[in-house]
Amino acid sequence: MSWWHDQAGRYPLLTPAQEITLGQQVRAWLDDPDPSPALIRRGQRARERFVRANLRLVINVADRYRSVQPQYADDLIQAGNMGLITAVTKFDPARGYKFSTYAFWWIRQAIHSFLECHSRSIRLPTTHAAQYTRLQATTLQLRERLNRPPTRRELADATGWTLETIDRVLTRPTATVSLDAPNLSRDDGGTVAEVIAAPGPDLLDLVDSGDQVERLMAAIEQLSPMSQRIIEDQFLSPVATSQHVLARELGIGREQLRTIRAQSLNQLRLILRGRQLTPPAQPAPIGGGDQIALPISAPDARSCSSQQAAYRRRRVASMEQVEQGCLVL
Repeated sequence: MSWWHDQAGRYPLLTPAQEITLGQQVRAWLDDPDPSPALIRRGQRARERFVRANLRLVINVADRYRSVQPQYADDLIQAGNMGLITAVTKFDPARGYKFSTYAFWWIRQAIHSFLECHSRSIRLPTTHAAQYTRLQATTLQLRERLNRPPTRRELADATGWTLETIDRVLTRPTATVSLDAPNLSRDDGGTVAEVIAAPGPDLLDLVDSGDQVERLMAAIEQLSPMSQRIIEDQFLSPVATSQHVLARELGIGREQLRTIRAQSLNQLRLILRGRQLTPPAQPAPIGGGDQIALPISAPDARSCSSQQAAYRRRRVASMEQVEQGCLVL
């Protein structure tokens, strides 16, 4: 901000007569369909002097919005400068009004457009943002006058909109929440992401009969003890333990807990679909914890190419060195 104040202080203010003269030179350049090179140079110099002499006006308008978005202080001035340039190119001294009065509206409009584009994580269209701002102002006015929150009908009468428009504006998202933000509704900590439902159907939604319940429980019993504990606690328990607490009880990290949970769900899908279970690769637990052991069988090398068969034989040999007939995840 100090740099802009120094730049604005270098150029003197224009007198009313100078504003008229410079405005006429800019208009003569822009209104001429085929301007000469001399007219173009004179018009560009007049526009540049006009803009520099009114930088103080831009700073004055931008200062009013610094409390709204203080991190955008310099950007607000840049946006105001674009509005000032637009005002200079559209100013007509023949109409008789002062340039500062005319330019103020263009500068403020440019700053409003910048704030509407950058003040939200998800950008709303300009018309939608303007509707929401107007509805907010109307709501505050009616609340002060009625000493109570206004109804939808009162908002519609005050704005001249239909009830459908009021509902549409009120239901638009106006704020965002980070998934990594702390979950204040639980005493054991955790983040907001831990209480949001995962995409896709729930595990129990796929179960609609007693036979399928028995089949699901039998499939869970084929998993390792750690996987069983995670599945039962995260999906079958009436009150699920947070990932932070469960990972601490199992002696692993939260990221590893998510990995094991995803792998366990994939294993359950394979078992319920009657497919052979292929154990996925997984890093060793952090700070100890249970190990997940799954039975494996050697692949049929005759059904593969020679290169694939050699690779699989080396893989089976390495797995047998870890534990005969088992793969420790």
